[in-house]
Amino acid sequence: MYANILYPDEQLADRKIAKIGAHINARHSLFDEHFSKNPILPGAISLHFCVVAICRIISFSESGKFVFSEIEKVNFIQPIKPYSTINLEILHTVKGQEYLRVLFELNNKNADKFIKGYIKLERRL
Repeated sequence: MYANILYPDEQLADRKIAKIGAHINARHSLFDEHFSKNPILPGAISLHFCVVAICRIISFSESGKFVFSEIEKVNFIQPIKPYSTINLEILHTVKGQEYLRVLFELNNKNADKFIKGYIKLERRL
């Protein structure tokens, strides 16, 4: 149902600084349903984008050794509007023997912050 809401932007992807971007498809029917007079991207979809993008970046840099385990903490700072271009940045990682803890931030080119939080990935058996 929510396919094509986020379009990954490979031009913004830069694994060296752990950053990936996406454009929000403002014409998606979801925005007719989710606060139609003042549409915003649902928090669950923006958080899903963060988790998938982090797993993609970590999988590339760690040769697929880690898989998503849990969302430890998330702060929704402000809503994301249609037609936005968002950037996910990995700010810090802590690597344990059996896990990887990732601090991330979802923002835009103006450095407006939308989401900031931690997710945990576990070593794949």
